[in-house]
Amino acid sequence: MLNLVQIQDRLKDMPTQAIMAYANGQSPMVPPYLALSELNRRKNMEQMAAADMARQQGTPPTAKYRDWE
Repeated sequence: MLNLVQIQDRLKDMPTQAIMAYANGQSPMVPPYLALSELNRRKNMEQMAAADMARQQGTPPTAKYRDWE
């Protein structure tokens, strides 16, 4: 049986669709809060990458602070 840190680490390598299924409680081995945490981590990384890209191109980022929450 995997511990929570190992599960969290494995979620990082999984496709988003699989993580969404785990977030909906389709596996008793993966707590939904860990799957939701990984989805939020990915969303934040995508927003940060978009902001960096916009900054490099000289345009202001489109995301607002409340979108990051």
